[in-house]
Amino acid sequence: MSTLLAYVDLTLAGYVAVFVVTLVFSQKIKDFFAGVPADMRAGLKNVEAGLLADVKQYQASLIAKIAPVKPVVAAPALAAPVAAPPAA
Repeated sequence: MSTLLAYVDLTLAGYVAVFVVTLVFSQKIKDFFAGVPADMRAGLKNVEAGLLADVKQYQASLIAKIAPVKPVVAAPALAAPVAAPPAA
């Protein structure tokens, strides 16, 4: 019985290892089967990063045009409480 449990434990450990490796290298695996060269993937990542930066910059400028930043006015300092007169 313990041999069967050891076999099941090792099998499950193998499945977990394959799952983790597949998660980590999923893009490389897909690129391999699709025939996408590594330098093309690197170029696509650079283009994507540039476009994302442009979109964020455009979004920030559009928000600045629609809702300009209002200056923050500091709240006035509160006066110290007045002490009660001494009781007679």
